[in-house]
Amino acid sequence: MNTLEDRLRAALSARAEVVTQPMLTRSLPVTDPDAAPVLLLPPHQQHRSRRLVAVALAVAAVLLVAFGAVALHRATTDKTVGPAHVRPRSAIPWGQVGTGWMLQIAEPGAVDVPGGTPGWLYLIDPDGVLYRICKVPQNDVYRYPELAAWGAPFNTDHVILTSIIGNARTSLLEINLRSGALHAVTVLGHWSTAEFVDATDASILLNGVSKMVTVSADTGQVETTFEGSEFYSTLISADRTQVITGSMTTFSVLDVATGRVVRTLDLPNGYNHCFANSWLPGGTQFVARCERGGPSTATATFVFSFDGVKPPVRPAVPAGWDEVDLAGGKIAFKTDQPNFYPINGMSFARLSPTGQLEPTVVPAAFEDARWSLVFVTPAGLILENPSPDGNGIDEVVSWNPLTGQVKELFRRAGNGGPDGMWVGWRTTSP
Repeated sequence: MNTLEDRLRAALSARAEVVTQPMLTRSLPVTDPDAAPVLLLPPHQQHRSRRLVAVALAVAAVLLVAFGAVALHRATTDKTVGPAHVRPRSAIPWGQVGTGWMLQIAEPGAVDVPGGTPGWLYLIDPDGVLYRICKVPQNDVYRYPELAAWGAPFNTDHVILTSIIGNARTSLLEINLRSGALHAVTVLGHWSTAEFVDATDASILLNGVSKMVTVSADTGQVETTFEGSEFYSTLISADRTQVITGSMTTFSVLDVATGRVVRTLDLPNGYNHCFANSWLPGGTQFVARCERGGPSTATATFVFSFDGVKPPVRPAVPAGWDEVDLAGGKIAFKTDQPNFYPINGMSFARLSPTGQLEPTVVPAAFEDARWSLVFVTPAGLILENPSPDGNGIDEVVSWNPLTGQVKELFRRAGNGGPDGMWVGWRTTSP
């Protein structure tokens, strides 16, 4: 293989194999504008005249330049619209992805992703830089099932979207954020949460509040049905063999393989409706919020022992308050809701190093009843404002009560459009 013709043919054939290989896998085909155009030469003929070969190569070069110009124009059009610079999927700094990062689908007339192309999924860093992932199929209206559907500890580079397709069925769309590959499976039932449960991403845990199962990520067939009829939130153990879920009267630890209850954890005296929020470092304790019954409803955070040896305890915080950690210090808050945090029903205060409370004024813009606290990042509290009809998200912001800074993450660009379709990296809940 010494001639220029042979070397060019080998290079183009190799590029063709790279492009056609995904078409032979189970993933859905994706058109990636970042990919270079491919021009295939005709099969090699030993007796072709050198003049004809030269002409063919010249034509190929012209076509490559032409296609390259078109591709450059399209890439420039896609990547320089708006204030944010759109970067390719290959540029994602995976070592930095974590709290404060978001996934969002750009949609025409609905949610404004600066510089984004409608119908594409983007990874967005805390500074607003966009990373193009892939195009999401538009035949079904896919949504994120819950904010907990992406992020640590297991869904770091995969995400699952769901679409109700009628007749008590749900389509699960799995997206590999590193490659952009898509795979859709249909499962029976309608589900509130969906997340990968094993190390190979072969099984998906589905929680419908009144029922919980695992299904095959390849076929959608049910693998395990869990004992019980109430499943308030889920936390998967570090070794992925057990899962915690709450009910009105107890926490249950269930075996992932069989669905059976391994042990139960008592709730604090006088409390019910407990929701597991997140693991503490080491994976032997977890945080949960529980609702206190009686004439004066209130909620409080408790730390539970996973093995059930120690009773649940309240963290050492001022009486009647809970706390969250931000990069610049601690914030204390009060709420009477165990798993929903409307801003107009909450109180906030700075927590000094000596444990003193310094009241914090909530910005007037957040006093609207629709604003709610969604999750916590080191840079601030993530708040969202649903649309008046309840069918979408109008705006998402980050608010830092320590500094008073408010940073708009995205705003609905039009009226009557579909859901904002965004999800944040799973982190500590309030």
